[in-house]
Amino acid sequence: AAVMPDSIVEFLSFWVGDEEYAVDILEIGEIIKVPEITEVPRAPQWLLGVISLRGTVVPILDLRIVLKLEPQEISRSSRVLVLRADGEPVGILVDRVTSVVRLERSDIEAKPQTMKLEAGDVIRGVGRIGERILIILDGDSVVSVLERT
Repeated sequence: AAVMPDSIVEFLSFWVGDEEYAVDILEIGEIIKVPEITEVPRAPQWLLGVISLRGTVVPILDLRIVLKLEPQEISRSSRVLVLRADGEPVGILVDRVTSVVRLERSDIEAKPQTMKLEAGDVIRGVGRIGERILIILDGDSVVSVLERT
């Protein structure tokens, strides 16, 4: 495979609600259909539960709740993105995966200061591709939501 220039970053783009998000493809271990999720008693609202992935227990975060959006039923297009956090995989539930996109680092803008959401904690910046605006999430920050409880 050709080596990509350092100025280009590959992202996986996906939808949560009405917004298109992206996460650095190097932060993603795999993409799976939503398996059966085992609920965890007294879990915070954003923790849907856990799944077993080849014998490893993986917590599943509902990205909608983390981003302060309305919860929604899991649909046929829903997917779990398994992030390779610091050694411990964490799954995030998204509504629909769209594509792999390549962005020049220079096309990624720091997050607007006006994003006063607490969700701003997990947003790394905004990428533009023509008319599309991708909200770029920081995988490590998403995972650190788990540690904040």
